[in-house]
Amino acid sequence: MHGTQFIDSQILTAVSFTQKLPELKEQCITPGSGKEKLYYNLLNPNKPKRKSEILPHAYLLGSLYRRRLNEMEFKALEKLIGHTPTTVEVNVFNRIELNNSLIYGLDYKRMFRRNCSTVKYCSQQSYAFGQVKCFCKFSLGAEIKNIAFVYPLECCAVYNPASTHITAVKRDDGILRAIDIRDICRNCIYIEIVGKMALSRVMHANFLIKSK
Repeated sequence: MHGTQFIDSQILTAVSFTQKLPELKEQCITPGSGKEKLYYNLLNPNKPKRKSEILPHAYLLGSLYRRRLNEMEFKALEKLIGHTPTTVEVNVFNRIELNNSLIYGLDYKRMFRRNCSTVKYCSQQSYAFGQVKCFCKFSLGAEIKNIAFVYPLECCAVYNPASTHITAVKRDDGILRAIDIRDICRNCIYIEIVGKMALSRVMHANFLIKSK
């Protein structure tokens, strides 16, 4: 984005340009040329150097750090696994790449301009939304679980993914939920607007709009 004006036009221009790249390649780019290299660089931007696969199509970005769970996190984890955890110290991380999309937890202190903490996830044979606080690895017997702690976003009306790209929601900071990273479907964009809260999906992204 360049500035804060005409953002909608900038988005449409960028999307149109990206969609036209394959057609332009066929018409204008000679195989093996520098232009072809630039084309592939545009379609496949450099990935973060420090990343490790934790699940199919899911990568941990950056490094792990060890810390104690706070009371809310401990209770959320206890509810997820169905019994009291045997330890309060876990390996925590703040960023993942999931299905080529970046998801940053709210605990990531260096996140100032990104809006990629909000996710859509599977919950009890339905869908739910939440904002990721952080991620952790937890050993459950021989299995290592990759867990996301999320602040749930409650839909103000029954969510119907087939009928709308925008969904009004409300957040309760007093609730924290632990979910398996495998249950995350996609990331969303979250926007606060006075009087309304909504979620919208454009192309492959979801946009979440919230108001107080």
